[in-house]
Amino acid sequence: MINPLHKLIAALGELALAHENLQKEEIEKLFLEFRDEKLPDWNSPFFHEAEIWAGMKSFLEWLEQKETREREMREAYEKRKAWFLERVGKRVYRDPNTCPCETCERIAVEGLIIHDESHAIYLHDIESISGAEGHPLKYRDEL
Repeated sequence: MINPLHKLIAALGELALAHENLQKEEIEKLFLEFRDEKLPDWNSPFFHEAEIWAGMKSFLEWLEQKETREREMREAYEKRKAWFLERVGKRVYRDPNTCPCETCERIAVEGLIIHDESHAIYLHDIESISGAEGHPLKYRDEL
């Protein structure tokens, strides 16, 4: 007897046609990630085929939401990068943070001038990295 999960994974080829930008292997990987996150008891003998297909519908919704979140994150990243580039030659200020060093304290009060495009991109990268590491350095136009 074929496990309903195997039928479901076979159906991922059809799913790949619906999402041309993803390869079958990528969709399978995403499905397995979804399965482990949302269907922890997928291998139970009490897990019926109807539940598997309901899980597939839920997976399609999850995949669409994931794609939307990723697109929104890329758009926010590019928008913030543009913000820095628009301020080349201008003074920006950084929110006070927990770092007690003289440089951080001075930039929070006096701000800094973005000298050129590479400086703007550097500040954007630092802001992005520090936020991801849990030590946000947020820049703004005014004190």
